[in-house]
Amino acid sequence: MKSLMLSLSVLALAGAALAAPQPVTLKASDGVPVYGQHTAVPRPRGVLLLFHQADSNLHEYDPVAARLAREGYASLAIDQRLGGGMFGAVNRTAKAAPPADYAQALPDLEAAVGWAKATYPKARIFALGSSYSAMLLFPLAARHPELAGILAFSPADYTGDGLAIRAASTLKVPVFATSRGDPAERERMDVILRAIRTSRVTRFQPVGGGGMHGASSLRDDRNILGTAGQYWAALLKFLRAP
Repeated sequence: MKSLMLSLSVLALAGAALAAPQPVTLKASDGVPVYGQHTAVPRPRGVLLLFHQADSNLHEYDPVAARLAREGYASLAIDQRLGGGMFGAVNRTAKAAPPADYAQALPDLEAAVGWAKATYPKARIFALGSSYSAMLLFPLAARHPELAGILAFSPADYTGDGLAIRAASTLKVPVFATSRGDPAERERMDVILRAIRTSRVTRFQPVGGGGMHGASSLRDDRNILGTAGQYWAALLKFLRAP
């Protein structure tokens, strides 16, 4: 009984050591306020910037940020100016900002990079994107070769003008890329990946089945194919690579 109580106490203390997510407000280069949620950890192994898909918001990443914290990674999830009310939450940035297209959300991602560099000046900084924001990771990383890596979940040339493809051809940061299991989505991703010349690329598909569109593959409550564990194993291996 004493051993059990001690174990429970240790677990409780470990949970208490993880800080609750805190709201932050950034400002994009064009003056648009960008609302976010920062999950801090003691002595982080790295920092993840978490960018959502269309019609979504920062709460796409609530369980993802919690898991990252348990693995020793701090994170910042933001509401981009192109988003909506998925996951039962309001996208505060989109609600207050003028209507925007995919590419016009790039300054929001840039603001997150600036925040991370100022808040964690010695940490490895990664950017993770979902659907359209996965596409925006490529121009983001082309502008910020100091990033430790990008993780693109279901990227494609959503703008239709080759923005991500052109950026991919100049990329110098490591890339983790994955998509849903269907051939059409894989090919849309591969159009971008084939343009990469020098970066290390980790292309992941789970064994025995596909995944979901975007970062929902990481969520047990959204990944109905039961492959979230495989995605997490691959993601953590990428983050921990030298």
